[in-house]
Amino acid sequence: GDVFIARIAPERTASIGERTTLLAPGRYALSQRIEPEAGAPLARLDWTVTCVSGSGPPILAAEATLANARFSVPAGCGAQHWLLRGTGELAQAASAARVTKLVLVKED
Repeated sequence: GDVFIARIAPERTASIGERTTLLAPGRYALSQRIEPEAGAPLARLDWTVTCVSGSGPPILAAEATLANARFSVPAGCGAQHWLLRGTGELAQAASAARVTKLVLVKED
């Protein structure tokens, strides 16, 4: 399957990836598997999802290490902006995280 590895400098936060989706209104579950990369501290990864059309609060703001993050796309939110950010640990070496089994499922 697909694997993506994020490497972040010590004590830094960086944008790892962004995407726009066109999800229908409803409830969703986002799951992924986060593992450390050999010899590196585990980076913290955070998802933020906002409606492109509005300035309201995020519809998802969760640490990616959670096994399953649930959120709802409200009516009127025709496009969603996804942002994955990573933060490196306080260490001498870069932090890393291996992301696999990334799945988004509509629950209703």
